Amino acid sequence: MNTIETIKTRRSVRKYKNMPVPKELLQQIVEAGICAPSSMNKQPWRFIVVTKPDTIKTLADEAKSELLKFLQTEEAKKKYGDAVGRFAKRAQSPDDIIFYNAPSVILVIQTQEAANGQFDHGLATQNMLLAAHELELGTVVVGLAVPMGKSTTVRSLLKMKKDEKLVIAFPVGYPDETPDDLDRDFDVVDWVE
Repeated sequence: MNTIETIKTRRSVRKYKNMPVPKELLQQIVEAGICAPSSMNKQPWRFIVVTKPDTIKTLADEAKSELLKFLQTEEAKKKYGDAVGRFAKRAQSPDDIIFYNAPSVILVIQTQEAANGQFDHGLATQNMLLAAHELELGTVVVGLAVPMGKSTTVRSLLKMKKDEKLVIAFPVGYPDETPDDLDRDFDVVDWVE
């Protein structure tokens, strides 16, 4: 698959086969993230790969707990608006609505302040998502997992330093679904010639 085809065919996957992802493939995915550009080449990140089922469950449970706390705040109401109630209902579900029972999870940790850190982490994540798709693996960025970065249990489990911050989390696994193509609005380009 060429790069353009990889970009155009990647979809978010929320259902995974009960099959572990080989460490070599996870390593390739993380290396794709490490190869991403970053502002002034600061590389303000580290990546944590979790493959132990009990640890993934603990992370998911802590994410749901911290999410429920966050949804009570004014910041959450501003950020999510009408979706607050829907997200709260999902967080109270006994189902794994965080990592979707995937066999592995990659966490993107901000290790230092950077001029354009949010872009740096986004670029690294996109590289990893595309690499996973190229390797016939599925992923989905889970914004609802980010509040777990405030959990003392999670911070201890992941050996996060005081100034580190969880910025992105996503499951990785063999897809057990084929998401539909999404409509794209290609009429958003203006040419200035």
